[in-house]
Formats: sequence, structure tokens, C-alpha cells
Amino acid sequence: APLCFANKSTKIVLAGDKQQVGPQLLVLGDQPRKEGFSISLLERLENEYNNFGISADSYIARLETNFRCHPDILHLAGKLFYNCSLKSDVKPESTHPDAPFPLVFICSDIIHPHPSENPINELEAKIVVEQLKKFGSGWPQDCWGAKLDPSQICLMSPSRTQLNKIDETLVRDEMMVSKVLQKVERCPSYNV
Repeated sequence: APLCFANKSTKIVLAGDKQQVGPQLLVLGDQPRKEGFSISLLERLENEYNNFGISADSYIARLETNFRCHPDILHLAGKLFYNCSLKSDVKPESTHPDAPFPLVFICSDIIHPHPSENPINELEAKIVVEQLKKFGSGWPQDCWGAKLDPSQICLMSPSRTQLNKIDETLVRDEMMVSKVLQKVERCPSYNV
């Protein structure tokens, strides 16, 4: 509705990140894909302005300094998605001795069934619990305080049933973790 008040001197600013989860997961059907709807509006606009050549820089502003993310996590995202153009302005905190990075991926070498099959994997849940115990037993008290704060741990898994199994295993093992996320941007588990 505010656009109805626009005139020739009106400027519109669109802010966002074309690298975030885009419509390719949401657009169903071949016809909408052929029409370009599987590409985000921001990416289509950037492609259009890039056709202008050097003058495109006056239309597109890139914010490349990050003030919130640990430098190691930002480095990974920058390398994978942003052609190494991101810069961190965050002083990294010390990391756990058993986890040299602030984000830990655990490969269980387990073949996961398709989500429509049995998505519960008991062995994977046990691996997660064992890893948390390892972090707790090697807790660097001199840097981080007396004990592991479960509210600072976030577990992610591709399916709700698997998260429930991990949560059940944690409770059974008398370990409490406050946050358990269902899915990343509600992607099907085979896309996570």
C-alpha cells in the first residue's frame, strides 16, 4: 500500500541477502521455474543491475563486515557462499579444548533412511550424548566458569522424531539441554 504514494522522486530500498534460503525450495512445478520464480527477487535484481556494468555499484551496497558471528564460522560461510568477501569484527572467545571451533559437526558414518522411512536413529542419539559428556568432563573452568551451562548448547537435527529421540536419550542420561531445534528453515531432511 505505501507504494501507491510513490512519485518520480521516490527511492525504494530493498535489504536482504540473496545467499539465504531462497525460493528454490518453495517453488513447485516446472512452469514457475521456467519463469524464473525459483530465483529470489534480490538475486534477479542484482543480475539485472550487473548488466549495467560499472554503474551497478551505485545501485548495490554490500555489507561485508559482520559484528555478531564467531570468525571461524564466518570464514566457513564466507568461503562457501560469499567468495571470501566477508570480514569479522568480533573478538573470538576461547574455544573448548575438545572442540577447536565454535561449531561442531559430528559425522556418525551412518546411512540415514529417507524421511518417509524410520527416521529415528538410536546410535546417532547416543553419539550426541557421548559428545556432550565429553565436553562436560573436559570443561575449561578457568575460562568459562564452574560447569557446562546447557542453555548455551543448541542441537540441530533434520527431523523432529530424531530430535525427540536425542532429547529422550539426554533425559534418560540425566543431561538437560535447553534448546533443540526442529529443522533448518523447515527444509526436508535430505536437504539439510
